[in-house]
Amino acid sequence: MAEAAEHAFGAKVRAYRTLRGWGQEDLASQIGKSVPTISRIEHGAQNLALAEICALAAALDVSICALFDDTDTIPLRPEAREIMVALMRVLHHLPLALLKQFLALAEGIATTLQGQSPAEREGGQGHG
Repeated sequence: MAEAAEHAFGAKVRAYRTLRGWGQEDLASQIGKSVPTISRIEHGAQNLALAEICALAAALDVSICALFDDTDTIPLRPEAREIMVALMRVLHHLPLALLKQFLALAEGIATTLQGQSPAEREGGQGHG
């Protein structure tokens, strides 16, 4: 049971980190930990003291409760919400075959960007 909670906690940390556009290096520097420690936290393999949980929540700009919330809902930043609403308006009108192609493309992009820092992502613009 505790192992499931640790994995869920780690998934929340990873989700909020990526929501901020941060790589593991960015979060590590914010809380004074190493990248391997962040990786262990995100994989549910690192036990944390309350002070460390507080530091994570503060760095990610979320409440401590948000890191323990057992729902799959991660709130979007306002600018991301506006983009998602506009995107949904467009996607709503696509034929199913095109929608499936779009989702496959989006999944490929997400996989490529996963783990990259914001600087790495920005450096890749215009190279394609």
